[in-house]
Amino acid sequence: MLPQYLPSTGRPYGREPTIRFGTNTYERHGSLRNAIVKKLMGKNTMLYIAITFVMGFFLVLMLSGTPPEEPKSIDPVVKSQGEDTTKLSGPQDVKVGNHMDASDSWLFKHTLGGLVRHPDIVVNDHPDEDDTNRMRRHSIREAFKHAYHGYEKKCFGEDELKPNSNTCNNWLNQGLTIVDALDTMLIMGLKDEYKRARAWIDQHLNFDRDADVSLFETNIRIMGGFLTTFDFTGDHMYLEKAVDLGNRLLKAFKPKTGIPHAMVNLKTGASHNFGWTGGQAILAEVGTLQIEFSYLSHLSGNMEYHDKALKIFEVLVENRPETKLFPVNIDPETGHYSNSIVSLGAFGDSFYEYLIKYHVVVGKAISWVGEVYFETAKAILERLKGTTKPAGLTYIGEMQGGHVSRKVEQLSCFAGGMFALGAHHAPTSALKEEHMEFAKGFGEFCYEMYHRNPTGLAGQHVFVNDQNDFTPPSESNNRFFALRPETVETLFYLYRFTNDTKYRDWGWEIFESINKYCRNENGFAGLRDVTEENSQQDDKQQSWFLAETLKYLYLLFSPHEYIPLDKYVFNTEAHPIHIFDLKQKPRL
Repeated sequence: MLPQYLPSTGRPYGREPTIRFGTNTYERHGSLRNAIVKKLMGKNTMLYIAITFVMGFFLVLMLSGTPPEEPKSIDPVVKSQGEDTTKLSGPQDVKVGNHMDASDSWLFKHTLGGLVRHPDIVVNDHPDEDDTNRMRRHSIREAFKHAYHGYEKKCFGEDELKPNSNTCNNWLNQGLTIVDALDTMLIMGLKDEYKRARAWIDQHLNFDRDADVSLFETNIRIMGGFLTTFDFTGDHMYLEKAVDLGNRLLKAFKPKTGIPHAMVNLKTGASHNFGWTGGQAILAEVGTLQIEFSYLSHLSGNMEYHDKALKIFEVLVENRPETKLFPVNIDPETGHYSNSIVSLGAFGDSFYEYLIKYHVVVGKAISWVGEVYFETAKAILERLKGTTKPAGLTYIGEMQGGHVSRKVEQLSCFAGGMFALGAHHAPTSALKEEHMEFAKGFGEFCYEMYHRNPTGLAGQHVFVNDQNDFTPPSESNNRFFALRPETVETLFYLYRFTNDTKYRDWGWEIFESINKYCRNENGFAGLRDVTEENSQQDDKQQSWFLAETLKYLYLLFSPHEYIPLDKYVFNTEAHPIHIFDLKQKPRL
């Protein structure tokens, strides 16, 4: 049940923009108009009516910039500039309407006709903007439209498109691509795509399903998508679905230690861990719930989500080894670590990311989380950091039983952005300099993982050597590129914090390679072997490609004022979460 201060019906949250007049502040439209007229005319009723009409007309003209759009057809279509109108093969009973009850004429470019409530969300072209950056951003937007329209035409309402066979893939059964891509649509100003997506979620997405789902994946992709889109739009439908989903995910928290199970049935509440882990919990999964669960508590008023998620951090920190690094597996019944493998790649990655991001997103209100992050970052630099020969590139290895290997996963390339963000919030100038220096060095290593291959794309991992810095794996099944976002995520952070344009150039180089080798008639797919220019594609358009890869690339070429890092923290699926104060009621 939603708290009393959270309306369940009516206009979405958020106040109308205010305008100054004299010494008073007025709501947009009526009160400003009335104040002006009353100052001029007093109680003369006829003149009051006449001037009210005239001034209202001219206010609309001044504020609009573009005429109101006509409501779209209830039959969902794919329609954009320069493209044919094509029927979708998805649900034909999706009705698209003006659910926001907002005028499409007011500051259209900044609010998409009232769909969003913050002016720093929708990226707009600036007249004094560099033409190259504008062109690159438009190209990335076009790539998103190509990918999403291919999904809409064939798999609307399914999880993901298989673009080479032009079939569909379901593994969460939650319309994954739709929810994961929602905020990217808003940031890119894709109003029509967003409205169709919103209508499908409202009319078709139901979590009362007798099926097991991944707690981790459902949280970062579906919950994250709902929370961000609610913050962007103020549309209560997303928060209601987030609360419903959150209550179902809580059923995974059965072990007495507070470490949740990996899988949960959304209908029955039954939960279990993976058999292939021997029933052990995975660090990256249980340590990547805290941002979303705490923000859900902030918005809903139910602190249970926050308390359970923070309890996980407490258990993980209480039992960590003396190295201050965290092994990748935990016994959910005891809370103790069950192996000695330490990795910022698979099974470990996003836990480390969430230490600093959680510290920032709650306004640094839980100080011990920040302290743990900086202790852990110090241990990473002391124990896992290495330097290649002959180029002197900086990298992060993996550790098992105290031995550090020279294997570097592409998944770990997020850490350049993590260290850059940590440097921005470091308690001392010396720490800031040290962490930023590492962030830039590792960012360059990850870029070289792309740049040195004939395709300009990176495989799953490389091995550091003393002859030529590193080499790709010998086994071909680890030389594939899965449309991954981690390196461009780091380039985004590095550019935001340094303004060094080389990071934009590197990002554009990666995008051009993706567009050349991964694009096909129906969308985008991964590449099977990045070391072969004639390599075949795989058959999966990952939802993270639309949620993360293209979003980070798009924002890399956008002015800093959009999704500013002093107001937002990106969850591990690149859904921006507004920095909040747990002690205060939200601005609903």
